[in-house]
Amino acid sequence: MKDVIIYREKILKILKKHPKKKIELFEIERKLPSGTEYLEYAEEIEKLIIEGYLKMVKASGYNGRPKSIPNAYYIEKRKLREDIDNEIQTVRLNICNSVKLDFYLTSDIKNWLEDKRYVLMIDEYIKHNGLPKDYSTIEERSYHISADEKWLNQKNGLRVLKRINLKEEMKINSNFEPAMFAISEKYNQFSAYKHLIVENKSVYYLLLEILKETDFSTLIYGAGWRIISCIKDFNKQFPFDDKVHKFYYFGDLDYEGIKIWDMLRKNNDIYLASEFYAELLKSQRSKGKEKQTPCRDARDNFLLKLRVDNIMKEDVVSFLDNGMYIPQEALKAEELKRVWRSMDGS
Repeated sequence: MKDVIIYREKILKILKKHPKKKIELFEIERKLPSGTEYLEYAEEIEKLIIEGYLKMVKASGYNGRPKSIPNAYYIEKRKLREDIDNEIQTVRLNICNSVKLDFYLTSDIKNWLEDKRYVLMIDEYIKHNGLPKDYSTIEERSYHISADEKWLNQKNGLRVLKRINLKEEMKINSNFEPAMFAISEKYNQFSAYKHLIVENKSVYYLLLEILKETDFSTLIYGAGWRIISCIKDFNKQFPFDDKVHKFYYFGDLDYEGIKIWDMLRKNNDIYLASEFYAELLKSQRSKGKEKQTPCRDARDNFLLKLRVDNIMKEDVVSFLDNGMYIPQEALKAEELKRVWRSMDGS
């Protein structure tokens, strides 16, 4: 019985997405999963004819197989439209008032079929978090809604937000933001311009005290996901190109901190500040990240670039997968300063 229901749903989905009013039997068959039993879907097609979803194209004749069915059909789009409208109205009763579905009631039904899962995903985000109060970068907002930092900008997420009248309410800052950073008084005395990015403000201010004691040209406050936008225009804020620029990143040891670095390094040459992470791994793990969305690819990329022994890398996998993390603040002020003083940036 379950298979019969699945066949019916799949056939209806094929009909709803079909751009023309007429459809050939072979067009239905080739879109059904391989191994689909003929007698099962033939019976469902007969039912759809009786129910008024399909009408035989008389000139096409029958296929001549056991339980013979027509070779071609007219799709009753109005009947399908009624089903979609009823579904949209049902969904509307169960989602947040801020999610508007009017667009789908007046546009092609394929738009609803393509967007429905994203609409429900956005609704789930709002139910758990409410509408955002502060602006965020497009990558950060995308990651928190969908666990994919590219979804809004590169995978039609913005289009869905616009269709449900939430593009403005989601407070997405699409402009480049200025970076907050400090410049060493010795910034031009080294063989390369080296820049240390730290995720959290408290760590930034602690390290700022010894910037002049290091061979780094700048100390940059990453501000979580904000650094993704800031780094794009950094060369305009620090407009020196007479030497090589080397960027190093140090963030929280959790999936989000790792994902920020992974996003950064895709468009920039960003090294991990492994010395800080090696010291951080000596600290106590904390609970509280069970709800973070794991990203195995980002984690594996991180571990590939992290210069620590394999035992430490296995430890990272273990505590991350158990919903634990180590914040930057686990390192005391003197530990942070000692590590940075010892870094040669190689």
